[in-house]
Amino acid sequence: MKYAYLFLVAVISGILLWTNISLYGPAFTRDEEYGDIVRQLNFLEKELKEDHLGRNMQMIFPEGYVFIYALYGLTWAELAQADTVYGKTGIRAINEAIYAYESIDSNTGKSTFSPSLNPEYGIYYSGWRNYLLAKILQIQNPPGEVLNYTQTLKARCEEIAKAFRQSKSPYLSSYPGQSWPADSFLAMASLAIHDKLFGPVYREDITNWLHKVRALLDKETGLLAHKTDAESGMVTETSRGGSMALMLRLLAEIDTDLAYEQYALFKKHFVSTALGLPMVREYPKGSFGLGDIDSGPVILGTGFAGTIVSIGTYRTFGEPIRADRQYRTVTAFGLARTDEGHKSYLLGMLPMADAFIAWSRAAPVLRGPEPEEKATAYWRLSFQLKSLFIITLLIAFYFRKTIIARAKQKLRKHRNV
Repeated sequence: MKYAYLFLVAVISGILLWTNISLYGPAFTRDEEYGDIVRQLNFLEKELKEDHLGRNMQMIFPEGYVFIYALYGLTWAELAQADTVYGKTGIRAINEAIYAYESIDSNTGKSTFSPSLNPEYGIYYSGWRNYLLAKILQIQNPPGEVLNYTQTLKARCEEIAKAFRQSKSPYLSSYPGQSWPADSFLAMASLAIHDKLFGPVYREDITNWLHKVRALLDKETGLLAHKTDAESGMVTETSRGGSMALMLRLLAEIDTDLAYEQYALFKKHFVSTALGLPMVREYPKGSFGLGDIDSGPVILGTGFAGTIVSIGTYRTFGEPIRADRQYRTVTAFGLARTDEGHKSYLLGMLPMADAFIAWSRAAPVLRGPEPEEKATAYWRLSFQLKSLFIITLLIAFYFRKTIIARAKQKLRKHRNV
C-alpha cells in the first residue's frame, strides 16, 4: 500500500506539473498559428478521406456527419480569407472548403434529415450548408470555381428567407417538432453574408427576425435560449454556455448591437474559472446541470464545448488576450500530439474536439467597443498555488505519522519547560 500510494502521488504530481508547464506554451505569430492550424487540418483530412470520419462521427452525434464537415470546411474558408494572394495554402484551403461543402450537399449529408420540413431538410442542415457556402463565396477575389456557386447561394438564401417569413417563430425546426435557436442563427448569418456580397436584399427580413428574437429572450437572464418551442418560439430550455458561445460568433455577423449586448450578459453569466483557470460554464452561474450530447461532459461546472468554442468568440469580440488564455488552458488539458505534419488533441480519440479547436483558432480578431483584458503574467497563479497545495497535502498525508509524532514530541517538551 505504501508503494502504491507513492506511485499515486507521483502520477498526480506529474500531471499537475505537466499541466502547469503546458500553460506556458509557445506564443505564436499569426503566420505560425496558421501553420499550426493547418497541422490540425492535416489530421482531420486524413481522418475524413481515409478513415471515414464523417460516418464515424454520425454514429456518435445525431448530426455528426454534417457537423464535422462543416467545421472542417469553415476552418479552411477562414484560412483562405486570410491568404488573399492564394499561395499554396490558399489554393488548398479553397479546394478543401469546397470538398467539405459538396460532402454536406451529398445524399449522405441529407440522409439524416426530413425533406418535408421548411426549408427542405430542416434549418440545422440548411443553416450549416448555406453558412459554409456563404463563407466560401466571401473569400476575397474568389477563383472561378468558387463563383460558380453564386446562383446556388442566392437560390438557397431565398428558400431560407421564405421559410422565416412564413414562421411565427424566429427559430425554425431542425427536426419535426424540435427547434434549437443556434441552427437558425447559422441560416440568418448566411443571409447577412449574402447582403454583404450582393447588396441589401434581406435587410428587412433580418430586421424583422431580430425583432422577434428580442421578444423571446430568457426572462431571467436576458439571454438567448438553448431550446425553444417549434411553433411559438417560447423558451423551453434556458441559455447554455455551449450554444451561447456559438450563437454569439454568428450574431456578430448579423447585428453588432444585439451581439455586444448578449456578449456582455454571456460574460456575466457564463465566463468563470475552475481551479483558478478560465472556462465557460455550461449552465448560468448559480444553476447546475449534467452534460449531454450538446455540451460534452460537465466537470466543475465547465462545459467543454462552450469553453473550446469561446476561443473563437473572444477573438470575434476583440479580446485576443482572453482567447489566448483560454486556448492555453485547453491545450494544457488537451493531450496534444504532433507528428509528421499532423496535430491532434485528446490523442486523436475525439476528432470533433479537434475540429472545434481549429475553427475557433481560425477566427479573425475583430475590434469592437468591448475593453480588452489587460495582459498579465499572473493569470496562472491561482492554479499554480492550488497545484502546490494539492501536492503538499498528498506528501503530508504520506508522512502524517512522522509529522504527528514530531508535533507531539515538541508539545511534550514545551509542557516540561
